[in-house]
Amino acid sequence: MGNCFRARDPLEEILPRDSGIDASAVKLVNPPIICLIGGPGAGKTTQSKKVTDKFRLVSIIATDILRDEVHTRSVRGVVLARYMSQGRLVPADVLIELIKTKMLANLNTAKGFLLTGFPRDKDQGKLFEKQVKTPDLVIYLSARNSVLRDRVMAKAITITERRDTSYDAVKERIKAFHKATNPILRYYRKKLVVVDAENDEQTVFDDICQAMEKTLNKLAKTQDQSGGHTSRV
Repeated sequence: MGNCFRARDPLEEILPRDSGIDASAVKLVNPPIICLIGGPGAGKTTQSKKVTDKFRLVSIIATDILRDEVHTRSVRGVVLARYMSQGRLVPADVLIELIKTKMLANLNTAKGFLLTGFPRDKDQGKLFEKQVKTPDLVIYLSARNSVLRDRVMAKAITITERRDTSYDAVKERIKAFHKATNPILRYYRKKLVVVDAENDEQTVFDDICQAMEKTLNKLAKTQDQSGGHTSRV
């Protein structure tokens, strides 16, 4: 029987990584960290804007910080552009380095952080816990696959005025999302709140706010009792 070797990924070979950013200051300050996840078309970006405005949190949207890095035209940005164009998950350590950079840049003024579209898989979540801290709340915007497909297709038509997003491609995106996300939902089951994303926008927002207020109030009481320094939201 011959030896089995894992084929080398040429993108991983050239992707700059492991800058060693120390996020221990985040653990020390211990700001509230909320994760907002959901499939394509679940309404994450829309709700993220409303939530960060209401609770005055720092918004960190995974796709946005990746695009920002791409726009720098650095070596890392160019390689990340290849990952994104191929629909591949960016390596967890690279994405978390970008998240840590933004968190540290806003740590002195942040009342908390809302991470939207993160984690995308359990490995990302576990590495984030190791290097930063465990999220205080994970909100999952849940919707049937048919609803997600219709929303993505409708958005594609609205933006481009032509149907350049194929139905099969959207189905594959949703399938890949569930495959990566189901382990996350199990892993964070004690921190998880599921919100029905098929409701109207305001109802979804109200449900998110209810979950967040419960968590933030609990955190504030815990900090008061322990003499901690986390700001009230």
